[in-house]
Amino acid sequence: MSTYEDRLDALEQKVADIQLERLYERKVAAQSTSSEQSYDARQINHRLTMLLGVTTTQEEDLREVKKRLIALDDRLSGVDQRMESHFEALEKRLSGLETKFDEHSTILAQHTTLLTQILARLPEKSS
Repeated sequence: MSTYEDRLDALEQKVADIQLERLYERKVAAQSTSSEQSYDARQINHRLTMLLGVTTTQEEDLREVKKRLIALDDRLSGVDQRMESHFEALEKRLSGLETKFDEHSTILAQHTTLLTQILARLPEKSS
């Protein structure tokens, strides 16, 4: 049977072993944490680089869209000017046609009056 001294020595050895094991686990945890942090930092850098590439591409796309909108605006301005000149020409032509129509209406009214006068002078037909 073990003596009290032997049991105390065994207990002290167990406590020392447990303390060493805890120190080892802390060291391993600290090392893995730094490597995990390094991995996380690499992941963050990778993702930031990807985002930078995406934003750069989108910026270029926006510039292209802006250029095309400016070109489209210029084209629409040209179309607007041409339409305005065509409308002015059509308005002028329509105005001329209205004048001619009014002249023809006046002549037709004169002819109607003259025809009425001629018919009034003709003798009635007897059957």
